Amino acid sequence: MTYAAQVKSTVANTNAIWVSTSCRVLGLYLKGGAANGTITFLDGGSTGGQLDSYPVSAGDTVYLLLPGVGIRYYTNVYVCVPSGAAAVIHFDPMGR
Repeated sequence: MTYAAQVKSTVANTNAIWVSTSCRVLGLYLKGGAANGTITFLDGGSTGGQLDSYPVSAGDTVYLLLPGVGIRYYTNVYVCVPSGAAAVIHFDPMGR
């Protein structure tokens, strides 16, 4: 199976909207902070619906290639990041 896309990336290191349009998240690279925590992904800003969350251990890094065509975000991608943690978001802005 192939997926024709214009893949872009952004780094989320604070609680904010990191992709300001609808898209499909295709992969994630997660880095834990100084303490264990959870990186949470919402669709629709800070009060939007939670689409995914991943626990990360202190200092660990994890790469996730999401299956199929990824996870569809209809509004935007808001990321809640624990102190010192970060997430690299690989996404298709066309959101097919």
